[in-house]
Amino acid sequence: MIRKHARQAWSARAEAVRQAPLLPLAEQLGYRPDPRNRARWKLPGSVLSFHGARFFDHCRGRGGGGAIDLVMHVRGCRFREAVEFLEQTTVGPHPAASAPPAPPAKLRLPPPVEFRSVPIVESRSDARTVVRGSSSLPTAFT
Repeated sequence: MIRKHARQAWSARAEAVRQAPLLPLAEQLGYRPDPRNRARWKLPGSVLSFHGARFFDHCRGRGGGGAIDLVMHVRGCRFREAVEFLEQTTVGPHPAASAPPAPPAKLRLPPPVEFRSVPIVESRSDARTVVRGSSSLPTAFT
């Protein structure tokens, strides 16, 4: 009976932290976004990509689902340690996911620029014409 209550207590604690957003959690665990591939997050020896509540580590060839799995994967700890770690962290919703979208900025056109065209005096193709037998050319070209 005591075990059943203990299991239910851990289950309730796990449910409270299971849905923690993964991107801020990955950042808290030391991962940084890859500047060349914004879909991947890097830590020495580990490259993660996220799809919703799932993650995949491309270096280790393993993945999982949810915040508890991510903490267990990165820290190499057991289920209870991961739940306790998540309870102690202050991971909130990811700013990009929680902030309402900003209204689009009003389009402002630049001031008009006065443009004056310059008349073409000489064609570029005429200037590059090579006349055979001209004395102004080096002997290698004749």
